[in-house]
Amino acid sequence: MKKFGIFVIKPDAINEQDLRIIKNVLTSYGFPYNLCFRMKKYCDVMQKYRETDIKFKNYENAEEEIKGCGVALSAYRQLYGSSEGIVMLIPLRKESFKEFYDSANVAKREIRRQIEEGRGYCYAYVDYLTNPHLTKMTLGEYALLKSKDKENINKAYINGIHLEDYECLENNFCLNFMVEHGIITKENKVDIDELLDDMQDERDY
Repeated sequence: MKKFGIFVIKPDAINEQDLRIIKNVLTSYGFPYNLCFRMKKYCDVMQKYRETDIKFKNYENAEEEIKGCGVALSAYRQLYGSSEGIVMLIPLRKESFKEFYDSANVAKREIRRQIEEGRGYCYAYVDYLTNPHLTKMTLGEYALLKSKDKENINKAYINGIHLEDYECLENNFCLNFMVEHGIITKENKVDIDELLDDMQDERDY
């Protein structure tokens, strides 16, 4: 049976600039990106995914883990509502899970770095410990505030792409979840290159 690793493109990265970064980095690492599927209502699906994932991993502090995931997704709910995401299936070649994951993780970090630098801004929770406010700021402003108050300002994970963790990869957890919840279907298949062509046509028009 062919094995796949999974990236998820988050709603904030479904735009021409960020999709081109994702395409270019994946290509440079030898990862094909032609098996992609629309994920309607990204926040709802990922909330259920993380709750199921936490139960699968049998965390002792499951309630705290679920609460933390809720905080991470709350920024997306505020900024992107019921927007779509995209699930990307990357076929493993002859490498082991660990070899694939190590390379994919480096690619993920490079994608996030380029996306952040290309935007020049981030979102962060200010007064995180008392009354958190999601605030848009430049990267310089964030660095300055974080240096003054490390505990009370935290960057929101509006960072373009998610890579399933190693344990999920090894057990086909994410792939099985996406199949069982009707994400990976012929009807949901989407072509990244076609999306980019459409975005460019709209821009040129």
